[in-house]
Amino acid sequence: MKKYVVAVSLLVSALMFTSCDTKNENAQEELADAKQEAKEERAEVAEDLKDAKEDAADKRAEITAELKQEEREFLQTMEERRTEIENRIAKIDRDIDKANDTEKIRLRAQRERLDARMKDVDDDIAELKGGLKRDWKEFKSDFQKSIDELKRDLKD
Repeated sequence: MKKYVVAVSLLVSALMFTSCDTKNENAQEELADAKQEAKEERAEVAEDLKDAKEDAADKRAEITAELKQEEREFLQTMEERRTEIENRIAKIDRDIDKANDTEKIRLRAQRERLDARMKDVDDDIAELKGGLKRDWKEFKSDFQKSIDELKRDLKD
């Protein structure tokens, strides 16, 4: 019986050691798998980040190009308005020579307003050409107000 007990004890011990080795191997395999998955996830995240940066750079370039185009068109509009003022001032100067005294006073007052508008437009053109120091929307809004006032002055 002692032999039987010893044999069973040896068998149980062998199973326990084999079981521990198997558990240890499984744990090592799971750890290796987890490390590999983490490495793959890091690579995917790095690729996604690279793509996002490229997309952002492309979008920035697109917006910058659109803004530059809008600025060029706006500058052209500003220069057209300046030409309108110059033409109106030239007409007023011709009309002053022919006008009576009362009309000369009115025309000179209108010319002074247009001279002031001309200066404002020149300042805006210089600001736009030199790089805006303020918000684009604010600049456009202020210029539109100037244009509205200019149209009123040109009607007088």
